[in-house]
Amino acid sequence: MNQVKQQCTHIFKGGKRDNERCVTTCKIGRTKCSRHINTKGRLNVKLPADEELKNIKKEEEVKVEPTIEPTIEPTIEPQFEVEIDNDILTQIKEDINKIKWKDLNKSTFDFKKNFGRSIAIFGSSFSGKTQILRKIIDLYATKDFITLLQADNIHADVYKGLPKYILKSDQFRGDIVESWKYINSKKKNKFRFLSITDDIVIGLRNNNTLRKLILSYRNSNCSSIGLFQGLSIINKVERGSINYVILKGQNDMLIVKDLIEWYLNQSPLFYKYKSMADKQLLFKELMRNKENSILIDNIKGKLLFIKNYI
Repeated sequence: MNQVKQQCTHIFKGGKRDNERCVTTCKIGRTKCSRHINTKGRLNVKLPADEELKNIKKEEEVKVEPTIEPTIEPTIEPQFEVEIDNDILTQIKEDINKIKWKDLNKSTFDFKKNFGRSIAIFGSSFSGKTQILRKIIDLYATKDFITLLQADNIHADVYKGLPKYILKSDQFRGDIVESWKYINSKKKNKFRFLSITDDIVIGLRNNNTLRKLILSYRNSNCSSIGLFQGLSIINKVERGSINYVILKGQNDMLIVKDLIEWYLNQSPLFYKYKSMADKQLLFKELMRNKENSILIDNIKGKLLFIKNYI
């Protein structure tokens, strides 16, 4: 009997599966090994691998429900708001109501017959710079001026309807300006020249011809009007030498700060407010209407509040 058990165990270890009948024939009585079969005649021995297979099947049968993460409602944070002192704002509005606004007219700028002037208009896009330029052109750019209008978008509708004697260019023509200076140096300032640049943003900051046009070509009866979005377009020397500065609305408060420090700090209205934040708020309220402009007359040393009715 011991031989039978050993023989059956040996055969089983050799690879017989548990769902097959024991085919071992015992040497004694040709009976199947009672130790290795169950009542159905299948093997009773279980290998460790069989247990692992069963465990795997059980894991597969168990339905794992997916974990549903709770939905997080987006929190709407309050928008950034600047706290404004209502007392300061009330005072600013009262001071603005006391302002005596003047219309832009023929006597606003003092153009000499044999001497040029320089005008700079500062303002962001859609602040009304070109509209006030059209007003200046209508008042001053008459036929006795040889006028050149230079703009990146010279084809825009805003330039339509200009007098035919006004020349146009889509870039700054320093060569033409230099020829003006040369002509008048030979003709004793006989001709009146006017150069207008509107929002040309490239090539002006370090342009020697523009610098000379603002600083010295006035003595050659060459006048200039420049439209700029900010002070950074022109150099510091040029900023302080412009005869007339017109300020329009600005979107960037850093540019407003520069304009106040350069042109407005010594005016009585702005000097009244000590903090820069209050002065910026004053400027913003002044320019809330696109018709409003601040004019700094550096020839007579005064500040004017201009209405340009569009």
